[in-house]
Amino acid sequence: LEPILSPLHGWGAQSQVGTVCVGTPTEKMKSVYEVVRQAQAAALQAARAGITGKALDAIARDIITAAGYGKQFGHSLGHGVGMDIHEYPNAAPSSHVSLEPGNVVTVEPGIYLPGEFGVRIEDFVVITETGCRNLTAVTPDLICIPVRANSRCAARKASPYYTASGGGATRWPS
Repeated sequence: LEPILSPLHGWGAQSQVGTVCVGTPTEKMKSVYEVVRQAQAAALQAARAGITGKALDAIARDIITAAGYGKQFGHSLGHGVGMDIHEYPNAAPSSHVSLEPGNVVTVEPGIYLPGEFGVRIEDFVVITETGCRNLTAVTPDLICIPVRANSRCAARKASPYYTASGGGATRWPS
């Protein structure tokens, strides 16, 4: 069974997302995960009232591009959240709109390697005058779920979204 990295969505809670590896992550997986983690940390540090969506996106995108994965970050850094899950303002290369206090936006950089694996770390934040307040209660650490040779998971092809239940997950510290 090949290990996979995948978003793990909490039951009925789109804002509760963690990154999960089913099996043991390879060194490449760990490296890509660390690039995404660094990109997100830099964007979270810069998120504040007055920054444009374009500037915020560039902070994360530049880190991912410098690591050689710019073409594998195929979506914007984030989007506004309100009555709909995807709304303005956006944190995107095309967004010249400045974020304002009280805006709720996602900060979700990702790297996707077709045929191998993908990593995305997603947080929801409220923009303030001096920064942002993170609303996400899930650890930013990679969660590794060991797979037993005789388990149902080992016997079937891994799905892009694996929901863990009943414990057994371990965290790989960032």
